[in-house]
Formats: sequence, C-alpha cells, structure tokens
Amino acid sequence: MANDFLNECSTSDGSSATTGMGDGYGSAAVTYITVYVIVVVVVGFTGNIHTIFKIMSVQKLRTTANTLVASQAIADAGIIAVSIPVIYSRFRFPEFHESHPVLCRVSYFWMLFFVATSVNHSQLIAFNRYFIVSKSRYVYRKYWGRRGTAVAVVAVWLYAIFIISLPFVGFGEIDYIPELGGCGIVEAEKLSWWYKTYLLLIVVQSCGVVTPLFFILTFKKIHSVRRRLESSQDPVIQTVANLRSSPKGFSRHEMAVTKMTVASFLCFLVCWSPYIILHLVTVETQKPGATAVSLLSFAYSNSVFNAFIYAGSNVSFRSGIVTYMSKVGSIIVSRFT
Repeated sequence: MANDFLNECSTSDGSSATTGMGDGYGSAAVTYITVYVIVVVVVGFTGNIHTIFKIMSVQKLRTTANTLVASQAIADAGIIAVSIPVIYSRFRFPEFHESHPVLCRVSYFWMLFFVATSVNHSQLIAFNRYFIVSKSRYVYRKYWGRRGTAVAVVAVWLYAIFIISLPFVGFGEIDYIPELGGCGIVEAEKLSWWYKTYLLLIVVQSCGVVTPLFFILTFKKIHSVRRRLESSQDPVIQTVANLRSSPKGFSRHEMAVTKMTVASFLCFLVCWSPYIILHLVTVETQKPGATAVSLLSFAYSNSVFNAFIYAGSNVSFRSGIVTYMSKVGSIIVSRFT
C-alpha cells in the first residue's frame, strides 16, 4: 500500500511503458484482467453506495460508529470509481495519459485524495472504538455526539485536501512518468522527495502504528473488564462492577461494529500485502505488467470487500445487499448470455 500510495509502479514483466499491456501479454490475460476490473468496479461501487443508503435510511443504524463507516464507504466508492479504472488505463492505454497531461494529473490527485481519506478513516474509527470502551457514556456522548462526529469526519476530508494541495504550492511535483504509464511524484527535486516521504509516513503511522494500537488497546480493555467481572462470585459485586467498570454504552451492537471495523482493517492489510511484497522484490525493475495490474487491482479490491464485511456483520446490511447483488448478478449474466 505504502509504495502505491506514493507511485503506482511495478514489475519485472519487462514490457515497455509506452506499448500498453495488450501488446506484451496474451489476449487471455488481458481479457481476464478487463473482466475482473469491470466486475470489481460495478459490484464494489454499488455495494458501498448501498451501505451508505442503508445507514442514512434506517433509523437504528444512524449511530456514531456507522456514521464513520458511511464516511469511509464514500471514500471506498471513490477509490473504486476512480482509482481502479485509472490504474487499469495506465497499463492498458498508457499513451492516453501521456497525450492528456491535465487529465493525467487530475486522476492522480483524485486517487491520492480518496486513498488518503480511507487511510485516515481507519485510524479515526480505531480511536473511536477505544474511546467508547475507555470513557463513560456521558463523556463519549459529549465528544462523539452529532457535532463531534461531524467535526471529526470533516477534519478527515479536509486533511486529505491539504495533502493533495501541497504540490500546488511547490511542495512536490506531479507529472507524467513513462515508466509508470501515468502521473506520479517526480523525484528530480528535493521537495518532491520530502513529499513522497511525508505520504509514506502517513501510511506507516496509520496502518502500522495508530490503527492497530487502538484496536489492541480496545480489546485489551474489553478483556480486562470481563476478567474483573468473572473474578467476582457475588452477584451484587458483579452488578456494581458492571456499573462502574464495564465499557460504558458498549452494547452488543457496538461490539459487532468493533469486530466489523477490525475485519475491515485486516482485509486492508491482506489485500495490499502482495503488492507491497512485489514492489520490494522488483524495486529495480519498475515497469508495467499484467502481474502488477492484477495485484494492484486486488489491492484496491479491499474497498469492494468492505461492502461484504458490512453485510456479514449486520442483518439490515445483509438483507438489502444480498437482494441487490442478486439483481446485479442477473443483469451481468443476461448481458453475457
């Protein structure tokens, strides 16, 4: 994830960046990747939009945690609608990006914007989960009410805007890079190196430190409370301990949401790990190829899998998305038969 967050580049396949993926690989590989990208975009985008619609339309789902989930679903929908098609076009039609420099830069900024938003949402959600188990119900509602939640969500989106705005004020340069088949950070100047380092630190901080740390602390707190309650045999003491020591307001629903967000984060790591490993192995041969576009599409598919994780953790999500996906599947099958 970290290296793609900075520049999409890969592999040791050896095809030229200016010829396009189809010129160096068999038609079967090109067809497979094309179909995969189409399915991922259609299913993933509609699945995340359905999640947003459900949270907005079902009263019992309008909680603080689900508001954060809906905001992340918006970022995921943006990643699917923008990033995956752009990455595919880089490998399939690199000459398009070279001949349309403005669109090339715009597409890169949009990718960077949605990925930055998604990454920062992960640590915001993890912090929210820890806050609810470590503070009283009163304190939680004071800081994570409608106003507090709205401020946190807006801050995440504004921070993403700040990140992509730095090159406009001279902190880094974005331009077409032939080896990438598209736009990326030009490392010819020192400020661009610092910009790339800054982006890398954002990813490491969120995915490698803050998010896992808060999730670990959350479950450690839950485990300690349970052990404290189980250690007492007196029902009265258990009741008092439950009132004073249990995570305030941490209902079964909140526990389900916490598990869902942890599953989403783990899915993120699983999806991006293969591409990270590929990049580290082929660090000296940064050329486009079928392997790279496959792993990169799989990495971005994390945003697709999130919709199914949401559906698997909540009956309201599940009932609607199963019906919706069956309709989408029927339409796709009817088109190809």
